[in-house]
Amino acid sequence: MGANSNDDVVNDDPGGATKAPTLIVADDEAEIAEVIETVAEDMGFVVVSSIHEGSAVAATAERLRPDVILLDLVMPGADGVEVLRSLGEMNCQASIVLMSGMDQRTLDSVGALGKDHKLKITSTLTKPMTIEAIEAALSPLLKLRASRLYEKKAVPEINYGLRALFQPDVPLDNEPVHALQRLSVSPGWKLDGQEIISGTELVEWAAQQGFAKGLTNMLVCQGLETQRLWAKQGFEPLLSMHINAELLHELSLPDILANAVDKWQLPPNRIIVEAPESDIVGSPDHVIDVLSRLRLKGFKIAICVKGSGDAILPMLARLPVDELVADLLPLMDKSLIGADMELEFQYSSLTSLAAKKGIVTCARNVDSEALLDFARQCQFKRVQGAQICRPLPADEIEALCKSGRLELTAFNRKAANGTGS
Repeated sequence: MGANSNDDVVNDDPGGATKAPTLIVADDEAEIAEVIETVAEDMGFVVVSSIHEGSAVAATAERLRPDVILLDLVMPGADGVEVLRSLGEMNCQASIVLMSGMDQRTLDSVGALGKDHKLKITSTLTKPMTIEAIEAALSPLLKLRASRLYEKKAVPEINYGLRALFQPDVPLDNEPVHALQRLSVSPGWKLDGQEIISGTELVEWAAQQGFAKGLTNMLVCQGLETQRLWAKQGFEPLLSMHINAELLHELSLPDILANAVDKWQLPPNRIIVEAPESDIVGSPDHVIDVLSRLRLKGFKIAICVKGSGDAILPMLARLPVDELVADLLPLMDKSLIGADMELEFQYSSLTSLAAKKGIVTCARNVDSEALLDFARQCQFKRVQGAQICRPLPADEIEALCKSGRLELTAFNRKAANGTGS
């Protein structure tokens, strides 16, 4: 799918009067682009190119002269406004469908700019998008001969949208339970109305499939968009974002993130950049360069550790770190975890050393009452996991945080109010 040139455009009309309309998909999220290509080809379009860099759209359109362009507004290299400006300068005649995870007002505003450049802006698509929405946007552009018969492949009614979910943590000291000042952004993949894969599981799967970087880009964009909307309503939590290892090794990352928060008019000190312990230990100088520049630009830094952090503890003096996030998921299957003195000593050492250096510790994937009790014993400052609250969409988590309603165990209510033993 997705030919590289228009040499592959087929003429379905034996008399040569009608050709299948050609289409370019411009979207940096490879999995989204692939779905669009499949739907378009099933409808009768010929996908002549799939582009993942905004800066390549205009040149490709000029070379291939497509009938239709599906254009994502947020891509590396050039944003949608810049792309439309370039297409206008070259007098592009393609019908253009605009796509974005941003609000409809933004899509309409950019669409108006496109029309000012004499471009044919035909419709908009808001992410996450359904197959029906893609078909509705493309159907009017399917300029095939009316008598042409073609049998559409059966496509299940699936929402292929990858979306950002938000998970709160709660304090285990004397702060009130409703003091939900920190939310972690995690991915969720929605299929047939159900979350079939999310969080760590989805991140690991994306890495295996080779689109972890694209997934991170999606989370950052959706997270910042959401935080900007929240800020307008007076809801301003810290937002923690896990950065893919590939991005973490790019020296330009601090500038990219700084430009992003500036674009959304957000203070960088409301963003926590999460870096995995393994990448810091594996190439410390290179990553410390990136983390230090992020810290200088005002971002907060968290290091995610698996285990009790033995590898990272000796390096803390060199790292510009605000938080340590310990993943307790590996301890889920351990029986009598509260009675394991050696294990408790290891994690207590982590929290104790971090506290002496002014570093906040958070226990993640606290998915059982036993793990919640263990986190309390080891003196973690904050906890996060299914025992507290599962990842939720933006609107649900906003309502939950504003109301302070959490499904807490009796143990945690005591702990959070400072009355636990």
